[in-house]
Amino acid sequence: MSSSRDRLVEAAAALFFRRGYRETRVQDILDEAGVVRSNFYYHFSGKRELALEVVSHWTRRYDEELILPALEERSGDVWPALLRLFRRAAAFQDRDAGLLGCPLGQLASDLAQTDEAVRTLLNDYFDGVEAGIRKRLELEPGPERGADFPAQAAALVVATLEGGLLLSRLRGDPEHVARAGTALVALLSGQLTQ
Repeated sequence: MSSSRDRLVEAAAALFFRRGYRETRVQDILDEAGVVRSNFYYHFSGKRELALEVVSHWTRRYDEELILPALEERSGDVWPALLRLFRRAAAFQDRDAGLLGCPLGQLASDLAQTDEAVRTLLNDYFDGVEAGIRKRLELEPGPERGADFPAQAAALVVATLEGGLLLSRLRGDPEHVARAGTALVALLSGQLTQ
């Protein structure tokens, strides 16, 4: 049995992802978690503090379920690793539960413009993801692409991943991000057909 704090974080994570931060009331979180109001305020000073914990929740899940498994294989070709990343992002979504897109992107859209702490957490996380992809690309043997290629390609991978997730949400199609990844890897690897 998970703790009431864990249930609150999990409920808020799902609700913020599905509805957005602004459209989710504390009472909605309490109802979803099956927790009483006094218990909520025992753990959190308010919805904003809970949102910071939700950012940490999603970054941990993304690392554990998407980023690290997709990129952990350090030997061999980087391109299959990047394809795995995009395919995992598609599989991570749950259309039936209304969880399409990127939960971090949803929080960024809702809070990052007005909340410096959320913006910092999200910037740091995406910088770390980009750095991990850049390091993986630096290991890639192949034709000379220039010293800036790993950094530029890593930035493009993260932008395409987030854009693909956004369009997956908009179009109600979790596979959109996988298709975007396939096209991007073909482009970056030089295998895009004319």
